[in-house]
Amino acid sequence: MGCPDVFVGAALLIYRLTKWLLKDNLYSMPQKSNGHLIELSLIDTCSREGSGEILREILIRALVDPQNIVESREGFVPRVSTFLKSSAQVDLLKKRLKPFALRDITVRFKKLKAKDWQHKWKEDFHTFSLTKNIDVVPRWENRKNIKGVQKREKIILEPGLAFGTGLHETTKFMSWLIEQNKGSFKTFLDIGTGSGILSLIALKCGANFVQAIDLDPCSVKTARENFRKNGYLKAKIKRSNVAEFKPKERYDFVAANLITQELIRLKKKIISLVKPGGLLAISGISIDNYPFIEKAFQNPPLKFKKIEKGCEWVAVLYQKNGRRK
Repeated sequence: MGCPDVFVGAALLIYRLTKWLLKDNLYSMPQKSNGHLIELSLIDTCSREGSGEILREILIRALVDPQNIVESREGFVPRVSTFLKSSAQVDLLKKRLKPFALRDITVRFKKLKAKDWQHKWKEDFHTFSLTKNIDVVPRWENRKNIKGVQKREKIILEPGLAFGTGLHETTKFMSWLIEQNKGSFKTFLDIGTGSGILSLIALKCGANFVQAIDLDPCSVKTARENFRKNGYLKAKIKRSNVAEFKPKERYDFVAANLITQELIRLKKKIISLVKPGGLLAISGISIDNYPFIEKAFQNPPLKFKKIEKGCEWVAVLYQKNGRRK
């Protein structure tokens, strides 16, 4: 017997409860951790296509910050995780998840020592080729003599708890779209920057001004440090929600790696940040959700240019009508 279709209903239910849940702020709870992090994971035992994004959406509707969510797999089984700093935060998130009888989703808690989490990144994250010309080098491997790296551009990266190592399809596809347009843009806006990796790609591809924004203070701190490690001290990073972001000028290239619902909700604002004739790359879109994006973004002032499609995820490049000044 197949798994019941509970995911969409669960997400809608969480939507309705969001206002009620706002009275408790997960990130304002006591955060004394004694050197430990608690990993909470949602695991889809049905392993359906696109379920990774749905599990991510469930955590977001439970008011977990999107940039504190990591997606991975156990074999072929999708898993999303978030990391908490105190038992009070754990209790609050348990309370939020309790009303949802998600029979086909396993909820798992695991205590991690901070040093174990750092070592886990080192075990699972090594130097790799992200684009045709750029390698990503973890900070702890930067001084190693890695074959081939010296002949290519490299980005030194410390992911921390921020989203964006370059291993996920969405980040990889966005990086490709940026590099394929190397030299065609001078100003770049990175919405939901995470680790700052897309901004670093843009800087390697000829941008002379980069503005990165993210709502999560941990991501802002991580991105700023990654800019510093790569020698880009003039790159700008700001803690901001895109809906409230009010720059003085528009940008030659805007990259937004958000979930489908946020891309559609914020469509007008995101498009308004692109210069006439400029480029817009969007991702965070599961293959199942692409028809909704295609419909929402099909009308002027945008013209479709290219799509990158993988096993589960999609990234799309558009050009805004008009001539660049």
